Amino acid sequence: DTTWTGEILVDGQVTVAHGVTLQILPGTNVRFVRRDADRDGLGDATIIVKGSLVASGTERRPIRFLSAESDPRPADWLEIRSDFARELLFDWCEFRDSAYTLHAHFTRGHMRNSHIHSNIDGCRLGRSRFLFQNNLVEQNSGKGINFRDSEVTLIDNIIRNNRAGIFLFEKPGKSIIRGNNIYDNDINLQLGDFFAEDV
Repeated sequence: DTTWTGEILVDGQVTVAHGVTLQILPGTNVRFVRRDADRDGLGDATIIVKGSLVASGTERRPIRFLSAESDPRPADWLEIRSDFARELLFDWCEFRDSAYTLHAHFTRGHMRNSHIHSNIDGCRLGRSRFLFQNNLVEQNSGKGINFRDSEVTLIDNIIRNNRAGIFLFEKPGKSIIRGNNIYDNDINLQLGDFFAEDV
């Protein structure tokens, strides 16, 4: 198990192995170096979670995930990615300057009291179980909340000024969307081309 605190610089990929927990303490800044080795226009820096990631900030001392560059822009870093991770827990965090921010499959966890802004996508979830509560999701050039075939509970969030506020790619699963303010997005609720369910 590992604990991060203070200033952390991620240059490339960091992997949290199976059975291991990465804990990030309040006030920590996790900064990602912008590199684009494959020249796809997206930064390469990534945290890959196979075990658990627990980032528990506070209102006065949030945890920040952001670019290390002096001229930050969306897609400076790629994402926090998980497949079959044990859990991902984020409280009082800020996420900015990424391509896909949180990209999780077959994973459960929560995002609470956090600010997700100035990315391409605020998240990408597939076949996961996630709670989003009391977050501000804004100014993402792609999708604010993007999920498919998942159990996602969205409660008391503000989702505004994104290209798409909520994007249901296909199969909404047993999801709950309640008590949110969703406004001033180019499209507040967008359904994917393969979406065949009732809303």
